[in-house]
Order: sequence, then structure tokens, then C-alpha cells
Amino acid sequence: MQGHVFETESECVALLVNFDKHKISYIQFGKEAFQLAPKSISILSQCREVVFETAKVHRSRS
Repeated sequence: MQGHVFETESECVALLVNFDKHKISYIQFGKEAFQLAPKSISILSQCREVVFETAKVHRSRS
């Protein structure tokens, strides 16, 4: 599990990363609790709200 925060005076973006290939990770980040799927990255807008999760991206098949 890893977290990175990018912050200015008015903006905040956080990246939460679960490197484990098999287990869901649970993390308390700020005032919120998050569940991260195995081998995934979650992007948090204003360091609070998940706006993108790689675990929920599906590739299209041609």
C-alpha cells in the first residue's frame, strides 16, 4: 500500500495504490475510509472523493 499527495494552497489530489495482487486493502486516509481492489490505483479529488479507479476500467475487445 502506498499513498501520494499533491497539494497546492487550494487544490489537493491523492493517489492510493494497492500493490498486492490478491488482497483488498483497507486504508484510513484523512477523515475517510477507502477499500482498494487488488493491484489498483485510486485517484482522489480534493483528497476526499474517488474520481477514478483502475480496478473499474475495462478494455474493449475489437
